[in-house]
Amino acid sequence: MWNVRSENSERRYLGQQLYASVLSPEKSLRDEYNMPETSLQCGLVKGTPKPNPYAGA
Repeated sequence: MWNVRSENSERRYLGQQLYASVLSPEKSLRDEYNMPETSLQCGLVKGTPKPNPYAGA
């Protein structure tokens, strides 16, 4: 899971962030983290199930 934050300080202060996941055969907490449970989904992914959490999370 990648966390992309805005370079615009007003948006960063509001906590507006984008989480992106790239499918990979390797599931490692070294490279990716689970999506926070409190995150909101919007657009095309709204209402879709969240990815399965990685082991050890």
